[in-house]
Amino acid sequence: MLPAAGRTSAWLDARNVPLWVDASGNSPAWEPIGPAPIVEGWGGSRNSGRVSSIAIDPTNTKRIYIGASHGGVWLTTDGGESWRPMADFEASLSFGSICLDPFNPAVIYAGTGESHGSFDSYFGAGLLRSTDSGRTWELLAEEVFAGAVFAKLVASPKVPGLLIAATSYGLFRSLDGGRYWQKLENGHFWDVANSPKQPDVFYAC
Repeated sequence: MLPAAGRTSAWLDARNVPLWVDASGNSPAWEPIGPAPIVEGWGGSRNSGRVSSIAIDPTNTKRIYIGASHGGVWLTTDGGESWRPMADFEASLSFGSICLDPFNPAVIYAGTGESHGSFDSYFGAGLLRSTDSGRTWELLAEEVFAGAVFAKLVASPKVPGLLIAATSYGLFRSLDGGRYWQKLENGHFWDVANSPKQPDVFYAC
């Protein structure tokens, strides 16, 4: 077993090791773009809410959506310089996964409920779908996902309307853009990914 002093020393050293370097050995510089922490937040200390998901518009990379643990959906159109809320009055403010439709980035799928497993994680109310870049939303499949959490939501780049969802209620598939769902597997699923070379193949865990 690693001695406590050695563990602490290794941890301090690891903080100075860059997570990524280029071919020349240089590490990229990171710049915080906000929102900034709440100065007098929960417990009287500086803290921020969790961001559970990020979705970037492939046709405009300055247009980015984020889903917060209990703060709704936010949008930036200037690469993160400024943000505005997009779903403050919907059935849930808790979001676990957001994805854009590969065939139309104005269509947004937002799975409610965050799958972090912490004591203050929030359950969801279903799937929210917007067809106008987040200006309006429709709640779908609340009878399927009420009380569940979305860990990952993936839209097929090959088949329009095909969605795969990893949730606390199991692994699900929709063929009509999220209105109706079929359970594929039971259990709590944490992630799902689409093979970039085989768009018909999905991996889930």
